[in-house]
Amino acid sequence: MPLNNSLSKQVDGFLFHWVSRRRDTPYLLFIAGAYHGAWCYENYFSYFYDLGYNIAAVDFPGRGGMPQGDGFLHLSAEQVSKTLIKTMHSIDEIDDFIAVGHSLGTLSAGMVASESDKACGLVLLTPAPPAQIQDAQTLPPVDTHKPREVLDVDTSIARFWPHIQDRDLIENLYAQLKPESPNLTNQRYNVSCHMPWTPSKCPALVIESGMDIADTHPPMQDKKVADFFQADYIYMKHVGHCLMVGPHWQHSAEHIHGWCQKYNMAPAY
Repeated sequence: MPLNNSLSKQVDGFLFHWVSRRRDTPYLLFIAGAYHGAWCYENYFSYFYDLGYNIAAVDFPGRGGMPQGDGFLHLSAEQVSKTLIKTMHSIDEIDDFIAVGHSLGTLSAGMVASESDKACGLVLLTPAPPAQIQDAQTLPPVDTHKPREVLDVDTSIARFWPHIQDRDLIENLYAQLKPESPNLTNQRYNVSCHMPWTPSKCPALVIESGMDIADTHPPMQDKKVADFFQADYIYMKHVGHCLMVGPHWQHSAEHIHGWCQKYNMAPAY
């Protein structure tokens, strides 16, 4: 399900994409992490679309051909979640949805699932820790007066794609990365995003990457996030941080589909 075949809508500098398959199945709302856009979920789009899921995705300001805009430096997970909720509630064919976030995008996904009455599930892939996670790994804050530039290629490989050996694929992925909002970056680095989560709100799933680096995902941190959300937890040993691309991407997609089946949110065949 390529994005250019989906419906789209611009809201407050964000670009939304969606495609409907059936009214009796929730949408999967895909939210990308730092530097990435909706494109990073392309494998998932095709996989879940073919299974009969409704698909939605969002490109933040500065992604998907959208300009950064005046508020880019001050973008926050709270602002992102408000825009996502407003948009998902404004599209008539969306009755309910499962928020699927990756990395930095899990902060916004968690807030959306916490605060939207249309959210019926939450999936967190290699999650950023909310402020309530004790002893979560912090990092030095970045300069808030300019965009956070894309990491160099070797650092990007180590952080995002250590499981990928195909150099052509890496070059293609790297070419699509875009600068990140420094304020949004610092919400992760400072572990300062308070999550208004109620465990009884909806089912949740956390998937941890076994090849993540310790300066952002030290041992047991992702499990603590899962415990906070009272989420089902899956550890995938042989995948890197961006587990939706490269080898084994389909295994993570299968885990999500199986979890949806467990909670009766998968399409009925």
